[in-house]
Amino acid sequence: MLKKLKVTASVLAVSAIFLMPTAHAEQAAVMPVQEDENCIKAVMEFLGIDTEEGKFGLGGSLFRKNGFEVQDGRLYHYTDSQLDVYQSGFVQIEDGVYHVSEEGSAIDSYPAGFAVVDGVLCHVSVTGSFFDSYPAGFATIDGKLYHVSRDGYAIDQYAEGLQEIDGGMYYAMADGSFLTNGAVGHLTFGADGRYTSGNAVLDSYVDQALTECTNSGMTKAQKLRAAYLYVRDHGAYLARPHQARGTTDWAEESALFMFEHKKGNCYCFAGQFLYMARRLGYDAYVVSGGVGHKDSDHAWVMIHENGTPYIYDVELEWGYRAGKYGHAEYNMYKMPLNKTVFSYQFP
Repeated sequence: MLKKLKVTASVLAVSAIFLMPTAHAEQAAVMPVQEDENCIKAVMEFLGIDTEEGKFGLGGSLFRKNGFEVQDGRLYHYTDSQLDVYQSGFVQIEDGVYHVSEEGSAIDSYPAGFAVVDGVLCHVSVTGSFFDSYPAGFATIDGKLYHVSRDGYAIDQYAEGLQEIDGGMYYAMADGSFLTNGAVGHLTFGADGRYTSGNAVLDSYVDQALTECTNSGMTKAQKLRAAYLYVRDHGAYLARPHQARGTTDWAEESALFMFEHKKGNCYCFAGQFLYMARRLGYDAYVVSGGVGHKDSDHAWVMIHENGTPYIYDVELEWGYRAGKYGHAEYNMYKMPLNKTVFSYQFP
């Protein structure tokens, strides 16, 4: 505002000099031209306006182009009346990120909303000229969750499916957004898009256990095997109530009990492994049924891979290795239904 006032005042001052009453004009006519110029210069200097030679007048500081200007429907940027030329592509101009055309001067415009520019997914502002910027990481854009790169304007694109990002597991949708407040199979995702069991305490136990038994160099399959061995080798048996066959609502409480007490029955072993497997991205579920020729109450975990169902019976394997049910080195990890150690009765 101060700059505008100065310019306005300067224009008025100059106008006053050239629009003097006739009597004064006649007197001014006899004054040397140099005195007129000095007078104008003094007024301009008093107002704080640049009077450097070559910068005053129609091409001077009062009329220099600075900033954005639309010409013939194209957007350009000027500095001191000089047309700015940039390298083609994404460019930071003033406070925003723009896309400059191949000739390096015209700034490209796009319809407001999402646009793929040079293979990069961006969100165009309502003006259609610059790209909206966000803090790096997850951001809600137009009501959906996306992940923004470090530069703040490029939206990261992931293949549809489960993705491990920033220490959490998310589900990428076909449009590049992430699933929130929803489920894919038995895997549930919260309002922040992150996988959750629905119980924050259980989630923390699972994450801690996986940190102890897995590392970044492992494959997904290796991590699942490590989780299975963690449950098998870190627990002991404790008699607890049996659960009705065909039910699954006992899994969360049983898993919490196992994490907190390091002991439990088959439902606890199964529940603990269930949530560790889900956190690794496996669409696992528990079964409460029967096992053996006596059809004894029992619980185990099921995981389907490439359409084939497999049984994971961590408690029964522990029981034989620990001598509770006899001594045998049974391997009950990932058993096809036609190659199980014992017979299983599904509800």
